Amino acid sequence: MVGIVLLAVVSGVGVGLVRGGSLRGLGQVRLRDSWLVLAAVAIRLLAPRLTALTVMATGWEQWIYPVADAVLVVFMILNVRLAGAWLAAIGLGANVLVRWLNGGKMPVARDLAARLGFTGEAGELARRGDWLHAEFIDAHTRVPFLGDIIYLGHPYPWPGVLSVGDLLLGLGVVMFVQGAMVASRKGSSPLVEDG
Repeated sequence: MVGIVLLAVVSGVGVGLVRGGSLRGLGQVRLRDSWLVLAAVAIRLLAPRLTALTVMATGWEQWIYPVADAVLVVFMILNVRLAGAWLAAIGLGANVLVRWLNGGKMPVARDLAARLGFTGEAGELARRGDWLHAEFIDAHTRVPFLGDIIYLGHPYPWPGVLSVGDLLLGLGVVMFVQGAMVASRKGSSPLVEDG
């Protein structure tokens, strides 16, 4: 997901510049409850490290990403007046839903994962159910069409498998970045007051 967000930011800046926007506009955006973003990042970064310190898995590890993403969905809903926030919330919400319905794990198309090299040890981990944050799509997968079923290969710098939710999130980020840049040119304000 990080790769698609970075690509979306770069694309949004490109679109914003083509439309005559200014990077200054990004600095003028004030977000409501931005601490939620820091909380989500902390959950994603710190929780797996704490888990690694324990000798045995406790069963909650697969819920790290859905919880962090749910926090980000709340953040986006609170900032829904900003361009693209509603689309990003729908995309990330779809990812949370598919993980929730599948025991906290993101379903991944096996053939696409194999194209990325998820064979051998990684494939064996997935088959045994020890792959903490993802699992291969099979007959028991719920809403598999919301899983990672879209292959993004070269020339994309970070080849990967994406979900429909990832794409919607990326489009929302593009809309937000270019919208903030263009709004500064027009003299309008994309600001949302802290609250």
